Amino acid sequence: IGIALSMDACALTIANCTVCKKGLSLKKQWAMPISFALFQGVMPIIGYFIGSLFAKYLESIGGFLVAGVFYALSIKIVIDIIKDMKKYDLIVIGGGFAGVASAISASREGAYVLLVEKGNCLGGAATNSLVNPFMPNRTEINGEKTELSQGIFKEILQRLETLGALIWGESFLEEELKYILNEMLEENGVDLLYHAYVTKAIRIDDKIKSIIVATRAGEIELFADYFIDATGDAQLAFLSGCPTRLGREADGLCQPMTLCFRLTHVDWDR
Repeated sequence: IGIALSMDACALTIANCTVCKKGLSLKKQWAMPISFALFQGVMPIIGYFIGSLFAKYLESIGGFLVAGVFYALSIKIVIDIIKDMKKYDLIVIGGGFAGVASAISASREGAYVLLVEKGNCLGGAATNSLVNPFMPNRTEINGEKTELSQGIFKEILQRLETLGALIWGESFLEEELKYILNEMLEENGVDLLYHAYVTKAIRIDDKIKSIIVATRAGEIELFADYFIDATGDAQLAFLSGCPTRLGREADGLCQPMTLCFRLTHVDWDR
């Protein structure tokens, strides 16, 4: 072992001296490899003799020594796991407009935020279900036409317009909208987790401690001080045991779904 280590140290040092020989004399270029080679060669021999002197003592405590090493490694593994286990100030479930606005607003106020989305993009029905255009939301205030949706929504519209992705002030291009929403979350320091479906909420008394999400890599437990349910169908509220209601109170009837579709290659002359 000593010979092998000695040869290895010598070869590596010669290689390093060859590459970085600027300012080194020829004498130093050879002295360094020989010094390292001797050091690496002698150390195993010294270790062998020291080990021989303490062999009987080590035999008596060998079992305890091995157990101690494994115990220390186990503690280190647990500590590393705890360090890697992030705890957020806020976790937002759902990446539609409500979820995006909630995550950005909280992050701008200094919160450490994670947004969990079951799909592969943000925007909800607008980007996944062809729900287009943005419905008019203006009214008259003191005789002036005023848009009711301001703030973050206005920022989104401005970015769409800059990219040429806003048509007639209301219709939009979905792919550009996906890009803009993702970009805005990244700019505001929000962590994103796509392809993650919430399956369980873990409570302590009346407070949600963590949630379990199913991902391609398996189930993950996520921790936060606060959670926002922006799923659109009260999924987190339902999993947390909160009272929910489907449809109208009388008979549970829901609003009929709108079928959105798109036509191409239309012959307008005909």
